[in-house]
Amino acid sequence: AIIHNLGVIFDNNLSFEKHTKTAFFNLKNIARLHPFLPFSAAETVICDFMISRLDYCNSILYGTSSKVLNKLQYVQNSAA
Repeated sequence: AIIHNLGVIFDNNLSFEKHTKTAFFNLKNIARLHPFLPFSAAETVICDFMISRLDYCNSILYGTSSKVLNKLQYVQNSAA
């Protein structure tokens, strides 16, 4: 079973697999808008995405496997 709570996606194993996939999917959609936005607007959208989807749930990720943390780090690096 998958549970959504405040934008965080939990699964049975608390692996956050779905959360990382959703985050990367959303980042790719933002990248599609990039050519149509001024640089400052694109930068703001990406920063807001990172804060709203990834950074605010950092405390929940304590004790998570390095595999999941590496995937989340990959999403953050892709946004940079």
